[in-house]
Amino acid sequence: MLNIIEINHLNYTYLPGTPYEHPALKDISFAIAQGEFVGIFGPNGSGKSTLAQMLNGLIQPTHGTISICGMSAADAKSRKELWKKAALVFQYPEQQIFQISVFDEVAYGPRNMGLPEQEIKKRVEQALLEVGLNPDAISKQSPTSLSGGIRRRIAIAGMLAIQPAVLILDEPMAGLDAIGRKLILTMIKNRKAKGETTLMISHDLKEMMMITDKIILLDQGTLVFFGSVADLLNQKGILKQYRLQVPDYVQVITALSAKGLPVNMAIRTIEEAGDEIIKFHRD
Repeated sequence: MLNIIEINHLNYTYLPGTPYEHPALKDISFAIAQGEFVGIFGPNGSGKSTLAQMLNGLIQPTHGTISICGMSAADAKSRKELWKKAALVFQYPEQQIFQISVFDEVAYGPRNMGLPEQEIKKRVEQALLEVGLNPDAISKQSPTSLSGGIRRRIAIAGMLAIQPAVLILDEPMAGLDAIGRKLILTMIKNRKAKGETTLMISHDLKEMMMITDKIILLDQGTLVFFGSVADLLNQKGILKQYRLQVPDYVQVITALSAKGLPVNMAIRTIEEAGDEIIKFHRD
């Protein structure tokens, strides 16, 4: 499968050569295939948000290389176009909304791409539907009159309207209710079904592991783990050290495997776990 993101020996240092010099990322290398959903985890200050901004071209490597869709994030010419390929939704994006109507907010990116108004309208409507909002009911409303959760979904719709090859989400579910969280996970599942790539920073492995293809775990700027959920479940020391909680049904399957039973460790849902347990009960 084609790699859409390739990172080699990536380093980034804040304020180099000053008393406040701080290495945020240290010799990081990994590759992400097109269509994968990747979860980024790590303690506060581990470098997650720095990595997200580098993927979007907002900051450039101190050393190393980073390629998105075949474009170098360190190349000045490429960076001018990179925002169309890799869209970044910051943490609490509802605080950064500035247009007078929902339609204008979601249309901001496509308009800056120079698209015709008919195409812009189509993209706005589609993006709003993807985040569970009715375009006819909400397009003319002022974002400031809406709840924080709705505004966040509008901000995400603004990035979806660009139709990026890579969508990067920085803690998008923080503070959302159950409905808002479910909508975001559904949106990610839909992107996966269409072969689109998504990276999401989160503190909740339990919530994301059902659909995550790969896990990136950072700590103090270093790459502690990169691989599949199944591989991570075998890393007991890492799970314990970083307090990464997994769903109860996965813990049951893991315990059965530890007892020597040939269970399928690739299960991702509670339904799959139930089928696996029933199979052994019947045997």
